[in-house]
Amino acid sequence: MSLRPLDLSRWNRISLSLGVAAWIGIALARLPGWIILDDLNLLLLLALCVITPLALSLVPLPRGEGSLRELARLATLFQPFATLIGGTSLLSDKGFLAAIEALVWLLYTLGLALLGAMMLAKNGRQLVPASPAIALLYVPIGSTWLVLDRLGLTPLGFSQTMVLLTAVHFHFITLAALLMVGLTGQALQTTQRGVQWKLYRILASCMLVNPLLVGLELP
Repeated sequence: MSLRPLDLSRWNRISLSLGVAAWIGIALARLPGWIILDDLNLLLLLALCVITPLALSLVPLPRGEGSLRELARLATLFQPFATLIGGTSLLSDKGFLAAIEALVWLLYTLGLALLGAMMLAKNGRQLVPASPAIALLYVPIGSTWLVLDRLGLTPLGFSQTMVLLTAVHFHFITLAALLMVGLTGQALQTTQRGVQWKLYRILASCMLVNPLLVGLELP
């Protein structure tokens, strides 16, 4: 199956638009009590429906063809389906079915992690492209905690709220914050010898390890 970049760009915009509309609709449906969903689940749903397709459009990829770009295209193609199933898990009662739905999202994010690993291998130790690559590597951690939440499990002495907060943390800090770090680096690359670049390197390096340090902190 051949998929042109222009087609996938449009597909991504459609997915983002539908995700925004769906999230707003669900948020509004909570007001009269038509949908029962707490604030943390709504926040995590925002990550699946809106942050993910937006992040995919911002991940810098090399031009031309190759396995890296093909995997990125597949990630864009399957994102709305993974979001639909994963998002449904947040609207379902906790249990086996909700966990299976969340597992679909976990499998999808493992694909994103593979994409990140390939990006990291291609770019070596370059800090700017490493930021989005490491961001993608972190995402399955959040998805794993989503599965645990849907199963109603509380490992490592975490409360149920802490389990969900960890899932939220690894979706937002990676798909939003680390991508912003990478985009900021792209804007500063023309001044790599200035004070701004040196300060960026220090702060960016801290940001790359911060999600894991926070995630490992016990309550």
